[in-house]
Amino acid sequence: MIYTSVVVPVFNSSKHIASAVDGLIVQNNDRRPLEIILINDGSTDHSLEVCHQLAAQWDNIVVVDRPNGGVGSARNAGIGAAHGKYIAFLD
Repeated sequence: MIYTSVVVPVFNSSKHIASAVDGLIVQNNDRRPLEIILINDGSTDHSLEVCHQLAAQWDNIVVVDRPNGGVGSARNAGIGAAHGKYIAFLD
C-alpha cells in the first residue's frame, strides 16, 4: 500500500524538477512507500521530457500530461491520480 502521494504541479520548470524530486526521495526518512505524481500542466519548455526521464529512473514516479489549466486544476488532477493514504502537495 502506498502511504503518501506527493502531487507536484509542473509548468515550465524543467531546470528545477529533478532537484525537487531528489529532495522528496532523500526526505523519505521513514522509507514508507512514497508515490510522486508529476502533473505537467501544458509546459512549453522541456518539462515533460524531464518528467518522463525521472519516471524512467524511479518506479514510484507517475507522470500526468494535461493542457494548461492552472495550478488548482493540476492539483485536482493529481488528487485523482493518487493512490496514497495521505496526499501532500509540492508547488
